[in-house]
Amino acid sequence: MRDHMTPIELALTSLSEATAITFHRERDSQGFPELKRDTTDAGKATGEARKALEKNMGRSVVSKENYLNTKRVKDKDKQEEQPPLLEE
Repeated sequence: MRDHMTPIELALTSLSEATAITFHRERDSQGFPELKRDTTDAGKATGEARKALEKNMGRSVVSKENYLNTKRVKDKDKQEEQPPLLEE
């Protein structure tokens, strides 16, 4: 997924991850509820940073330019069969 993100999207993702890790270490969070709180707080902080950046840039930082247009096959009969990995 990261292969298809803009530099700003990657930076915000990294900011969110680093913030969650910092909260975890500083709070010495143990167990799911505390870790969930850390990630939620990190998401809120990153969301505020995103909004401030968008306000200064005058546009959304979320981009569709790298979106992979994938086809979903509803009918299994239409799917191509893959060759075996190893010859028998």
